[in-house]
Amino acid sequence: IGERDLLDEYDSELLLQVHDEVLIDAPEGAVAELAPKLERLGAEVGGAEITVPIVLDVKVGKNWGSEMIDWREYRST
Repeated sequence: IGERDLLDEYDSELLLQVHDEVLIDAPEGAVAELAPKLERLGAEVGGAEITVPIVLDVKVGKNWGSEMIDWREYRST
């Protein structure tokens, strides 16, 4: 599954990309399912052509200016 299909599946959208960071708007209820899929997708980038593991850190916050925490610690309100 590609990133666009994954974001569409969770009614989410890529708002901004700056170098190696992206900002995705997603419903709060989608975080627990979407975040691990994004991590796996990041690890698959480049396939066999890239021999160095790519680690994708998924962080969550209420808005761009708020403190970001690891998605595993996030609890929707």
